[in-house]
Amino acid sequence: MHPSANVLLALLVVAVTACATAQEPPTSITIEKNRATVRGVVQQNVKRCEVDGPCYLVLSADGADVRVYYHHGESPACANRDSTRTGLGIATGDTIEAVGLHSISNRVHLVDVCCPECQLTITRRP
Repeated sequence: MHPSANVLLALLVVAVTACATAQEPPTSITIEKNRATVRGVVQQNVKRCEVDGPCYLVLSADGADVRVYYHHGESPACANRDSTRTGLGIATGDTIEAVGLHSISNRVHLVDVCCPECQLTITRRP
């Protein structure tokens, strides 16, 4: 093999290794009054609303769990159908941005994106 081919091969291995070991950006949560903005990678999409429970996305930020609720189950109805439609299509590994009502229960951040002015957007994993 030509020496320059060895150098190119070594650079390719370094680039592939760097891509494979690159970590996802950390989840961030910004809280202002009763509102929160969450950005991060979805670890799980719990779809209990397909039966009668709530549907929510699971993320974690700074060692705390974050749940983004996009459907409450049977009651109350989610006023933001766009959030529900988007949420049902999210897969583990997708990156989201959610803006919604914030509360805390048992050290878990709860962000509800069912209000009409709330939003849930997705960036598909490559």
